[in-house]
Amino acid sequence: MKNVLLITAAAVSLAACGSTIETTGVVKSESTTLVQEMKMPTWYVKLPTKAGSIYSAGSAVSGDLQLATDIAVHNAKYVLADRINGKLKAQTRSFVSEVSLSADQTAIIKDIERVSENNIVDVDVAGYTVADTVIVKENGRFRVYALLDYSDVEVNKILLNRLSKSSKVRATEAFQRLEAQTEEVGE
Repeated sequence: MKNVLLITAAAVSLAACGSTIETTGVVKSESTTLVQEMKMPTWYVKLPTKAGSIYSAGSAVSGDLQLATDIAVHNAKYVLADRINGKLKAQTRSFVSEVSLSADQTAIIKDIERVSENNIVDVDVAGYTVADTVIVKENGRFRVYALLDYSDVEVNKILLNRLSKSSKVRATEAFQRLEAQTEEVGE
């Protein structure tokens, strides 16, 4: 037990000092327990926080470094889209009944069913930047950790640009309809 506590204390202090966690044994954080030997960035376990930014992390493994990188970024974008506009539907049904076994004994039967669905549909995540990438070689394959930063400033620039283009397109279409109506009247 003392060894586990020493390993945990050493790993936590390493995590606080460096950019990666190297574990051999059990490491516990506030919400995650890691069991096995691995190297990972501390931001993968606990995302950074900064006003005006949303962070998201993803990971992937492949024998091809570029494929592992692409999938890690894609996974981080998926999590980012879920944070921005994920919709969760869930339903829990519970049934409890009591059965008398004898005059002195009863048994309670509980039946609980939970169903959930997470929908992420057409969420615009353009404007993210890859804030950090960590590559770890694992048994001849590459594990890539990608950290995305989704800044409010960049998002607002992109949205203004898209609105401007959309407004120009609508104005052009309206002008073309007006010209067509004018030509019909003139004929």
